Amino acid sequence: MNFQWIDLIGSLEIFANGWVEFILNKGKDKINKVFVKDPAYCRNAKMDIDHPSRIPYLFFSAQWDLSPNEADGSLVKIPMYDPFKYDGKRYQDPQFAYPVFYRSFNKSYYHLSVWNGIRQSGWLGIANKVPQLKQAIMKNQMTIKYHIEIPDDYFMNRYPSPDYTREQRESARTKVLSEMNDFLSDVENTGKAFLTFTFFNKFKGEYLAGWKINVIDNKLKDDAYLPDSQAANSEILFAIGVDPCLVGSGLPGGNLGAGSGSDKREAFWQLNAEMGIYRQISLEPLYFIRDFNKWSPDIEFDYVTVDTSQTMQDHPTKIDKRIDKNIA
Repeated sequence: MNFQWIDLIGSLEIFANGWVEFILNKGKDKINKVFVKDPAYCRNAKMDIDHPSRIPYLFFSAQWDLSPNEADGSLVKIPMYDPFKYDGKRYQDPQFAYPVFYRSFNKSYYHLSVWNGIRQSGWLGIANKVPQLKQAIMKNQMTIKYHIEIPDDYFMNRYPSPDYTREQRESARTKVLSEMNDFLSDVENTGKAFLTFTFFNKFKGEYLAGWKINVIDNKLKDDAYLPDSQAANSEILFAIGVDPCLVGSGLPGGNLGAGSGSDKREAFWQLNAEMGIYRQISLEPLYFIRDFNKWSPDIEFDYVTVDTSQTMQDHPTKIDKRIDKNIA
């Protein structure tokens, strides 16, 4: 049963719609099997013409793209729960589907999740595109740190003919470029001095242009688009009602720190308080089973909430208080 309810919680949190299939015993007066249906495979039937506010059936199939049908077994038709079929003792059908949902107004068939706003606003798309954009940049960009300018006649003067052949001169050119790359790269070469010589033209009375090492400014910084990703992630958390500090994220445009332990504790209890109504919705089928099977009304269902607050001995203020129980 625990795994079934994990599926139901996922259905509600992701799709805001869930369906539970109840299978009755032979006497049709007890529920003896429970199955949480995958909401991605569920479709509601059209509303009943005679009862416009009631959906009569739930269709279940994992092959909607193949036009499933009941004849070949690729489509299952399950009657939807109808209170008029239950007289308080027995139900007319041997099984039925029970809808559970987070209500959104002006929706007749399917309800929208609270996080749908980030999809419509585009923040969800931004959060998904930033990693792809960063990957494309890292794959296609050329990261060049230095531009070394060497006069074209340097190698002709340094390795003149006929003392050096063309092949020897080209080999020397390649060797110099390799030596320069080794000289400028690696952490061990940080802070090194670079010495060059220039030629003096006696006829013009001036020094000829020598080697130049230009530092190339990288216009696209290493943290490019990371602020956009951080803002998008925070907007997603806001949409689902989670304080960013609970997952170690800072506020958009602010510090990256997630605040103190007290911030996390208070955010945790605030989230628990806000989840109260949603927990009641996901627990409602259990109460339905209790009442249908005529179990004791004293049976109650709830979620376990772990108290992470410090005790009176450990807390510096020496206050022993349970926020969830409202007692001191």
